[in-house]
Amino acid sequence: RKPFSMLLIGIVLIFTGIMSERHSPIGKVVMLDIGQGDAFLIKEPWGKGNYLIDTGGLSRWKETEEWAEPESPYSIGKDVVVPSIKALGVKKLDQIILTHADTDHVGALEEIVKEIKTKEIIATPETFLDPSLKTLWPLFVSQHVELSPIHYSKSNKAGPNLHILYPFSS
Repeated sequence: RKPFSMLLIGIVLIFTGIMSERHSPIGKVVMLDIGQGDAFLIKEPWGKGNYLIDTGGLSRWKETEEWAEPESPYSIGKDVVVPSIKALGVKKLDQIILTHADTDHVGALEEIVKEIKTKEIIATPETFLDPSLKTLWPLFVSQHVELSPIHYSKSNKAGPNLHILYPFSS
């Protein structure tokens, strides 16, 4: 009888530990330390939704000679953003909200979409038409990611009740 109770208590504790981060009753806003640029993860309480604002990315300021390139290049997406999101218990992103197409804000998008199920990407039409994002369209199609161009309006919202303030409709 005692071994059964101990086993049951152990199972409950393990289950609670596993589920505590993913289905926490407390929401979180996490700013990921990615250096230049931004990446904010918003987790709603009880696992209701996960939203990423910008992805971070490395900006290359100058060309380097082949000998100066690292053997295994550092990647913001692969080395920081994806592991951080997964460590916080996130298995899927409801939305990735892109503020603009600069590399330090969207540079890790490809690695994130490949590694974490993403339902929708929200950005301005201009951002979606940027050459750096246009090259990713086949990936978005293959991963069944919905692309939602957005403009300012009082009813336009993203994420967990975030209001879009700009750009204004033309």
